[in-house]
Amino acid sequence: MLAKSILISLLNYNYEANEQVLRQVEALTGDALNADANISYGSIFELVRHMADTEWSWRRIARGEAAQQLLWEVEDLSDVPALRRFLAEEQTRTVAYVEGLSEDELDNSVSLGSNQDDQPSAARVWQILVHLLNHSTHHRAELSRQLAEVGHPVDENDIDYLGYAVRSY
Repeated sequence: MLAKSILISLLNYNYEANEQVLRQVEALTGDALNADANISYGSIFELVRHMADTEWSWRRIARGEAAQQLLWEVEDLSDVPALRRFLAEEQTRTVAYVEGLSEDELDNSVSLGSNQDDQPSAARVWQILVHLLNHSTHHRAELSRQLAEVGHPVDENDIDYLGYAVRSY
């Protein structure tokens, strides 16, 4: 039960930390939001959209579902309010999914198709969820740096895990 509790705590922290970043993203003008930036995916908006796509895709993969399409091919994610709505819904779906898993199910193997050498590839459900968290942390750091550069810094205390844990205790 501890592994599941830890994963749920980390997921909730992840969503709260992402929320702090989204608040700063919402404060940007269209120019700053869509300007070319020295971050992956080229602009703040495109990076946030990529994060939403990845959250959705990896949850689906963990459940054994196909994730062949990009999220914005099936959802209207043309602006920050649409992204915010989608991310709130995805948070609910992901936490409910993990809450519904047993410890044994967290250790289930999930096919990831073939690797670059055309060999079968797989991961455990818990590993996919940790990857999702790590991926989000990586891009949140990119966004935090870029937001500071455009005058909308994210307060480090707002995205600190231990601070979250103390507030949630």
